[in-house]
Parts: sequence; C-alpha cells; structure tokens
Amino acid sequence: MEFDPPVVSTLISGVLASPVGRELAFRLEQALEVTDALWELVPVVVAAGEQHDQQSPAQASDVSPAGLRLSGERRGHVRAVADAIMEMQEAALSGLEIDEAAVNGLSEHDAMADPFGILSRLIDVPGQTALALSAVEQASGLSGEEMLYLRAYMRASLKSARTPTLLRAVFVTCIGTVEPLVTRLVLLLLYYTSPEAYESLADPALERRARDLCFGAPGKWRESLVDNLGITTLAEAVDWERLAVLWEDRNVVVHRGSVSDSRHSSRTGSQAGSVISPDARAVRSVVDVIGAARFALVACAWAHLEPGTGGTTAEIAGPAIWESLRAGRWEQAERLAKVQEVLALSAKLS
Repeated sequence: MEFDPPVVSTLISGVLASPVGRELAFRLEQALEVTDALWELVPVVVAAGEQHDQQSPAQASDVSPAGLRLSGERRGHVRAVADAIMEMQEAALSGLEIDEAAVNGLSEHDAMADPFGILSRLIDVPGQTALALSAVEQASGLSGEEMLYLRAYMRASLKSARTPTLLRAVFVTCIGTVEPLVTRLVLLLLYYTSPEAYESLADPALERRARDLCFGAPGKWRESLVDNLGITTLAEAVDWERLAVLWEDRNVVVHRGSVSDSRHSSRTGSQAGSVISPDARAVRSVVDVIGAARFALVACAWAHLEPGTGGTTAEIAGPAIWESLRAGRWEQAERLAKVQEVLALSAKLS
C-alpha cells in the first residue's frame, strides 16, 4: 500500500481539532506505547542474548565479581580444578545405569508431583553423594574468592542459551499488560454506571469489585466488559480466542517452567510436555496482537463512556493503521482495521 502523507496529515489534524479528539488520541497513544516499546525491544534482546551465548565460560566468569579480583594465574588454576571436577562428573554420569523398572508406568502427574522422589529411584544417591564429596575435596585448597570464581566458571560451562529466556520474558511481559488495563477500565465503567454507590474512584470497595469481575482468564474479562457492562463493540473488536490461548501460554511459562501440561493441552490443543519457546518473529506477532487488543479496549470503552464519539474514535485508528503498515506490523494493522470497522459501523447505527 502506497503511503500518502497528505491523507494521514488531514486525518490527524481533523481529529486533533477538538478537545475530545486530543484527549482520546492521547489515551489511545498510551495504549500502544507499551507494546510499541516491546516491539522495538525484541531485536535488542536477541542481540544481547546472542552476545552472551557466544561468550566462552572463561570470558563469562572472568568478568564476574570474583573473577575481577583474581590474577590471571589464579583464574587459570581454578579453571583447571573446575575442568577436572566436571570431567569426573561426566564420567560418572556416562556410566550411570537407570532402573528401567522405576520408569515404566511413570505418568506426567507423578513426575510433576514428586520430581526429587522419582530422581532418587532412578539414580544411586549414595554414589552421587560420594562423587560430590570427592569434588569438594579437590576444591578444598581454594580460597573463598576462588571458590566463588569456580562456581561462576562451572555455571558458565553448563549455562543454557540466554536468548530464548529473554524472549520468553518479553512474551509474558507483553501478555501481562492486558489484565491491569482491563481491571482499570472495568473500575471506571463501574463508577460511571453507578457513581452514587462509591465515594470516589479510589474507593476500596470499587477496586475490590473490579478485581472480582476481572479475576480469571480473558473469557471472564469478555463477560464483564461485553455482557455485564454492555460494551458490545468489544465482542468483535478484540480477538478473544487468540487472547485466551496467549493467556494460557503465559500461565504455562510463568507457573510451569514453560512446559505444557495436560490442562494447557486441553485448552489450547498443544501437546502435553512440549516447551513454549517463541522465537523473535513469534514474540513480535504476539506484541502486535496485544497492542491491537489494548487499543480496542481503550477505544471501545471510550466510545461507550462518551456516546457519539464512535466516529471520532474510528478516525483516530486511521493513523495508527498507517504507522503499523509502514513498520511492517501487518498483524497489528489488520486488527486495528477491524477495530476501526466495528466502531465505524457502531457510529453509523447509533
């Protein structure tokens, strides 16, 4: 699509001509500000993660607090001790015999309920304890600072890739921005509907009521906003089905160590035991879905609170759609266009 600056300029100047338009534009800009920042953060996170992942164990541990206090000679000595310990551990693990009888019939529920008990059934705990004591004996001549450096070096040698962890952090942060926004909007709508029932917007009873209405998954949010509070435009303006799946994914990452369980599988269709580890492209896609959802929530709530402003709200979506297209954020542009369509139709029918 060809970018037409005069058209966009006309749209923006027309919207900003009124106080209501300026206020609404500001609120909608705030709705997108968080996700815009997260979208720009994704490549920065990837670059930082890759830089960390490319470091050797020695490079990573040398810049640790302990490493900076030791001479190069002492660091080399500690690394030699650590290498010897890890070689000993590797040899012991390679010769480890697993009791297959203890594995047979083992369910996912058993593994999650008592992981350490199952581990003790699979390995020779006394033998592994003796191995650990032998490792401690090898390191017994090290100073306190050297022991800290040894720990840093061994951790760096066994570290997992940093990039997936950082991307999951952006992933859950982005999805987590919706719930507090929904709660705030529900609070405002409750007060707008029955201002005489509460002392002010800071009334604790109002806050408790809003939290009760929003506690749970996106289906509960939809019920509160669309069915209970009457913002019917949100039924179509928000992709509730996609939001529900993302919320379940977020819960698995936060509460289950990113490993899908049977509950997540039944709700999303994923395979139990699979790991949720979105790449940069997937994370940016999620950012766009959440950005459009936040925009829709604010836009539709405003149009509900200020009858007659649906048309203005639909106009304001125009520049946001153009900006999304220019940035290559096709999914956000598509969802924002849906918001604009819903609000424009609502304004036409009102």
